[in-house]
Amino acid sequence: MDGLRPQLLFLLQRVLSLPQAPRRMSHFELRLGRS
Repeated sequence: MDGLRPQLLFLLQRVLSLPQAPRRMSHFELRLGRS
């Protein structure tokens, strides 16, 4: 599970770096909340 944490964080950072990703952020947040 430790290997999933850094990957998710990296993906989140990448999504945040994007200029247009409102729906994607919601999806990621939902996945993180479910985890």
